[in-house]
Amino acid sequence: KKGKYSGALDCVRKVVHQEGFRGLYRGFGITLLRDVPSGGAYFYVYYGLLRSLDGDNAESHCKVLKILFAGGCAGMSDWLLSIPQDTLKSRIQTAPPGMYPRGIRDALPHLLKHDGWRSLFRGLVPCLIRAYIANAFCLLGYELTMHTLRDFQSNTQGKALL
Repeated sequence: KKGKYSGALDCVRKVVHQEGFRGLYRGFGITLLRDVPSGGAYFYVYYGLLRSLDGDNAESHCKVLKILFAGGCAGMSDWLLSIPQDTLKSRIQTAPPGMYPRGIRDALPHLLKHDGWRSLFRGLVPCLIRAYIANAFCLLGYELTMHTLRDFQSNTQGKALL
């Protein structure tokens, strides 16, 4: 089965032709309403949990487990806040052109009327499980990389790299 688009440039060309340049940004507003609050919660939960779990002991022998726990909880908090907006964003972006001319103001009442408020949270449990695992290991990778770079920097102070 052949898809609607043969590639990224074909997609851009067809969307611009059918909807104008504005069509490339369909769902941008709801994306901001999803990402800004959930991103804030993500880092607030992550650093807040790390701080409360570590106390004054920054070099704890359980640091990896604390990072995994805090990272997983941060990912879950992100998606708990953002799954309704993500559902709306997906509906707006995949709808036929003109179905939701006022964006969120048309999509939300339509979704609530036809599918009910629970549809905003469809797929929440698998999403939270995935978010916990993915973010736990993503932030562990980040912290290990930063630790390695800090060690490298302290060992190469004043030395030429080449």
